[in-house]
Amino acid sequence: MLYLTKHYESDIAIVITALESINLRTSTDRREAYRQFYRRLPPKDSYSVQYGYTKKKWLSSTSNRIESKYPGLYNTTLKTDEPELEILFNEFFKLYCPEKKFKWTEIQINKNHQIQPHRDKGNVGESYIIGFGNYSGGQLKVSNELIDIKDKFYKFDGTNNTHYTLPFKGDRYSIVFFNNSVSHLH
Repeated sequence: MLYLTKHYESDIAIVITALESINLRTSTDRREAYRQFYRRLPPKDSYSVQYGYTKKKWLSSTSNRIESKYPGLYNTTLKTDEPELEILFNEFFKLYCPEKKFKWTEIQINKNHQIQPHRDKGNVGESYIIGFGNYSGGQLKVSNELIDIKDKFYKFDGTNNTHYTLPFKGDRYSIVFFNNSVSHLH
């Protein structure tokens, strides 16, 4: 183990510290989608950001993304800026997820972000989600099932089932491990 201790509470604290120590920001598109759905902007200490790959070559009019190991795909900004997070997430997943053989190519990282009802258009197969932090509420609603994801992994099919986050109080992190339809094909 490079980062983790094999002690669950300590390892969650390590993951939260790693997430708090990096500059995470949500895209303008996600902030606008949140505003349109909830009729207000998300809290300032809120983000939803992807770690993995994208088809978008450009970051801005003057900056391009770094090519990934997959032809035609590029690293997300977070993957480029924080490559060691992949090691940390791999360690955490292998230690604590009940399905050790599950392979993922992408991670969605959320902090204090109440996700609106949706289906994952670009995912392949099932996903694993876990929530942690000092919060109450914030259950995951998948179809008609209410799931408490605090400090435990839950497997679900977000492509075929509508899902969203219920309201919560406090600081809530969630991490979703999944396969993107584009990177999964390589």
